[in-house]
Amino acid sequence: MVESQDGTLFVVSRRGVQVTPTHLGYLTEENTFRTLGFQVFEVDLSTNKWSKIQNLGNRSLFLGFNSSLSVDASSNSQCKPNCIYFTDDFVDSYWYLADEEYVEARGKDTGIYNMKDGSIEPFFETNPFHPFNPLMWLEQWF
Repeated sequence: MVESQDGTLFVVSRRGVQVTPTHLGYLTEENTFRTLGFQVFEVDLSTNKWSKIQNLGNRSLFLGFNSSLSVDASSNSQCKPNCIYFTDDFVDSYWYLADEEYVEARGKDTGIYNMKDGSIEPFFETNPFHPFNPLMWLEQWF
């Protein structure tokens, strides 16, 4: 769930596929997750109905393990409008540091999803992996 600055409430569903790490030369029983896309629904609390939306307009949504937020992209030139920024939420890969199987998965399911054309692009030029913490969104409050 994400609430925008104007009070609009969104429910976001992440679509993906399980990926089995194979870098050790054998298949493991542990799976990771790779994001393929998102579905966004606007919630009308007065009628208790959800409406699927195809366009976020000037909004950018930020989704992650620690928090989710909505940003007006027209007032922030750093954000792309009509996009969903997402971080890797497969936190098990961070909690089981000794398991070599998780090395392939840590911090890699991140990107920017374009609502218009369904494309996903990276938002890091290098691998964002940190051995102890998943990526987090920080929101500036004034």
